[in-house]
Amino acid sequence: MNLSRKLIAQLKHAKSPFLCTVLSASLLSLTVVFQAYVLARIIDAAFLDRTALSDLGLHLIGFALLSGLRFLLEWLENQSASTIARIIKQRLRHQLTDHLTRLAPAEHKHDQTGELVNTTSQGIDALEPYFSEYLPQLMLALLIPILILCVVFPLDWISGVIFLVTAPLIPLFMVLIGDSAQRATHKQWTVLSRMSAFFLDVIQGIVTLKTLGRSRDYGQRIAAISHEFRRTTLKGLRIAFLSALTLEMLATISTAIVAVGIGLRLLHGHIDFLNGLFILILAPEFYQPLRQLGARFHAGMEGFAASQRIFALLDRPRTEEPHAIVSPVTFNESDIRFDNVGFQYPDAPAPVLSQVSFALNPGQKVVLVGPSGSGKTTLCKLFLKLLDGQQGHIRIGDHDLNDIPMSQWQQQIAWVSQHPTLFHASVRDNLRLAKPDASDQDLQDATQKAHLHEFLAGLPAGYDTIIGEQGARFSGGQAQRLALARAFLKDAPLLVLDEPTSNLDPHCEQQVLDAIDALARDKTVLIIAHRLNTLKHADLILSFSRDGRVEPVTLNDILAEQTR
Repeated sequence: MNLSRKLIAQLKHAKSPFLCTVLSASLLSLTVVFQAYVLARIIDAAFLDRTALSDLGLHLIGFALLSGLRFLLEWLENQSASTIARIIKQRLRHQLTDHLTRLAPAEHKHDQTGELVNTTSQGIDALEPYFSEYLPQLMLALLIPILILCVVFPLDWISGVIFLVTAPLIPLFMVLIGDSAQRATHKQWTVLSRMSAFFLDVIQGIVTLKTLGRSRDYGQRIAAISHEFRRTTLKGLRIAFLSALTLEMLATISTAIVAVGIGLRLLHGHIDFLNGLFILILAPEFYQPLRQLGARFHAGMEGFAASQRIFALLDRPRTEEPHAIVSPVTFNESDIRFDNVGFQYPDAPAPVLSQVSFALNPGQKVVLVGPSGSGKTTLCKLFLKLLDGQQGHIRIGDHDLNDIPMSQWQQQIAWVSQHPTLFHASVRDNLRLAKPDASDQDLQDATQKAHLHEFLAGLPAGYDTIIGEQGARFSGGQAQRLALARAFLKDAPLLVLDEPTSNLDPHCEQQVLDAIDALARDKTVLIIAHRLNTLKHADLILSFSRDGRVEPVTLNDILAEQTR
């Protein structure tokens, strides 16, 4: 029946509109019965008793009022159900986004960006029919038939038995057919997520594909996935149409059986005309909620399939944030010690770091060198709290790094990665990520220190220039200097730099190095470096080996190694 405990549990966050929906559905059930009775009285009086319409004014007014009340209750039920869907969608979207951002980056390594985007956008939106259509109709399908049975049995037990026997056939066939429809819908959702992820990958790599001459091949693969999505969608629609046809036939045949039974007993005088007409008018109303439930069962099925992926993401365990440490930490005056730190990725055969120990004193610049894959970036991610589960300890003064809340720790660190993330927004907006309340003068001071102001001032829109997705309109050196400008704005006591001069020409490299020297004054710095220029002013150089070991070396050692 597409009932999920986790989805139903979400109703507690929308108690007021849910109670309004239940109340509206209950009153609507009563209104349906009263309206049918008043209509039967009007027809009985007008056609059998030959009562003039002028004498039926109160009955006609009552019928009109009941019709208006029924319309109002249906509108109120739809509005409150839509409010439920809106509240739950907003809460789940916020909860899912917050949960994904709090998970360690390693938790996302098997996820595709396009699939996550599809889940947080279309997946959440797919829940609306479930809460606004399916669940309210499920309540009506329970309330109206039960109320009608309670009214019909005292009047005519034969019709009541017919109702009681035929009513379960509709949900029975709905479940039988719905099982196939649910599998088709789940497959449709899986194909849609895969198609979204693949399409995003192709769009992001379109330049590479064109350069390699593979864009046409990938276009054909997109067409193949689109064809599979179309095929699974049509299969689901075929099952839905089959279900609708079956339910309509069952409801029509059941209503006909009731009508024939009442007609035969009317001919033999075994039932009063008013009661027979009343029951006959109620017959379509008895089956109507069940028929609509079958239609809305398929409308809510996509939301049910999407919810499985949503809750699978929400069920991923995340590290609980520790409480704020009681005694304040003076980060710019505290020694940082790495004590026997080790780390092994879940699918790796051997540790990438093993018993790494060294001290990072206040104001010291420590440079990490070594071949690719030797654990330098992993160590920085542990230091940034972007990875969990290390062995050993990282201590800040007298405090373990794990005891410091992420929000408090992030305020103390400025991080410039090898490939800084730039958003499709203006230069001003990208800079203010580091300091939202920064003034224009603050931005200009930071870009001047990063040797970027003259370039920005020469742009037609200046600081309002749109950078483009992933900094498409900036060169590698300009992107690095913008990231450094953000670090100048943040002015944190701890600075982590991940190969800040990689892939830069000598002129850009020197500008970035000058900016780093200015930024690193009076700060504790941890740098990953591959170029000798970055090592010149290092207080400590640590060499990483592929077996996860780390040992201190001198610049002369590195020069001697390169000359061999």
